[in-house]
Amino acid sequence: MLPRASFKLETELSSDELMRALKRNTGDDSGYVGHFAEHNRRFGGKVSDKEFKISINIGYRNDFKPQLSGSFNDQKAFEVYFRLNRSARIFLTIFLSISSVGVLFTPVILGSVEEVSIAHFAPLIVFFGGLGMTQLGFWLEVPRSRKRFEDATGGRLVRSKTKKQ
Repeated sequence: MLPRASFKLETELSSDELMRALKRNTGDDSGYVGHFAEHNRRFGGKVSDKEFKISINIGYRNDFKPQLSGSFNDQKAFEVYFRLNRSARIFLTIFLSISSVGVLFTPVILGSVEEVSIAHFAPLIVFFGGLGMTQLGFWLEVPRSRKRFEDATGGRLVRSKTKKQ
């Protein structure tokens, strides 16, 4: 149920060059940089000698934007993973678990009332609304994150597989 995507980065850069390119384009903080804030980095997060975990810097709030992660190796094709950040995954797991209990009891509630109103469908609305907002927030940001990553690395991201769990 939680969105994820996996891409292969095709580039002429070596691991060290790729790491330097990402470090040049990554600031210390990730996330919301404010409507009027000036920032000169495309990404926020961490880039080490072996791996990276970054997200695009945007001027508005979106807790469901993708976090890009991967590791540096000695090949010319690198695997880059797009997924929700850890706090969003934990929150959504708890939220969807709790709201799914309401969804399971909706038929019981509907069977025991004489008159059905919209309030009886609230658990369904909450569950599918939360799921829809997550998917929408994530998938709207994937193309922008992908383009910025390609621009920063000079490579091309090719879809390898998509998982929605």
